[in-house]
Amino acid sequence: MKILLLNFFTAAVAAQQMEIARFGGCLNETQVALEAAGTSDGVSPFSCHMESAHCGEGERWLTPMDVESEGFGPCGCDEDYDTNAYIGTCYDLSGSHQVVCAYDGSQCPENWMDLGQRFNNDHEIDESCNDESNASDNEESSCGKRCLCNYHYTSRDGPVDAGTSTYGICYNSESRTYECAVANHSCAEGEEFFGPHEGIDQYGAICNCDDTAVGACMEGGSTFSHCAVFEDSCGAGQSFTTARQLSSMSDMPSCRLCSNTWEGETPAPMAAPVSSPVSAPVNNPVSMPVSSPTNSVTAEDGGSGAFVQGSTVLMSALLYTVLSFAL
Repeated sequence: MKILLLNFFTAAVAAQQMEIARFGGCLNETQVALEAAGTSDGVSPFSCHMESAHCGEGERWLTPMDVESEGFGPCGCDEDYDTNAYIGTCYDLSGSHQVVCAYDGSQCPENWMDLGQRFNNDHEIDESCNDESNASDNEESSCGKRCLCNYHYTSRDGPVDAGTSTYGICYNSESRTYECAVANHSCAEGEEFFGPHEGIDQYGAICNCDDTAVGACMEGGSTFSHCAVFEDSCGAGQSFTTARQLSSMSDMPSCRLCSNTWEGETPAPMAAPVSSPVSAPVNNPVSMPVSSPTNSVTAEDGGSGAFVQGSTVLMSALLYTVLSFAL
């Protein structure tokens, strides 16, 4: 028997004005000092992200307002490749050698390696890299080789397409409905979160950035300020309202990660017919057996202060060799 798995916001989005999330970022103060001294290795000290948990040790989180006032960014989730916020990167080391993207490492497919939130951040981005470019990676620049809010990683020299990064769902087993969501903190009480790869496998749910609802920062609890993924993108004195709470408030916009500018006007999310699960949704996979802790290398360590992903030099060398062969 088939059931119709409806998105919570299908009707509401059609009637509401849509607003797009604003993004903050992480600033590596050590790298800033190295740049000022003329000894930087060229890695940018600032990276756009969706929440402060994605910053490395010793890095400072900047709210969207801080990003603007301190002259960094801009940060977005549109067709501008070079200004997109980073998301997590996952690698199948023992099987297909495929790279996929997820909001963070906890959403990687089971037994895949977490390559961190800033994979290939040391690459210079080709100035012409945008939607419909061809992926490239050479000594001078690259295109399509990052996991970003709007753009999925592109293998080899395939086409770089906007709107290809996917997100998870909050699933309500009682109503058999889901909401596209970035992470577990977006779910209401009683709902269960499934990452982008689980959501596709279990329910056929494909959530692109223009489908994915986010919350908002409010002034005085009731006056809309701006859309945000998490509360740490709010300013001093502001409060955070979740996407679900926002949808129940009158005269409020619908907040999403991005607007579908590559296909025209963003449509309301479509209902997806799926098979009814034979039992209650399974729990999220267990913790990744291989993790990639972050470190902030300082000048005293003999490094550049750049944000480094990976657990050991040996693993980095092995991964580089495998990726060079496979991708």
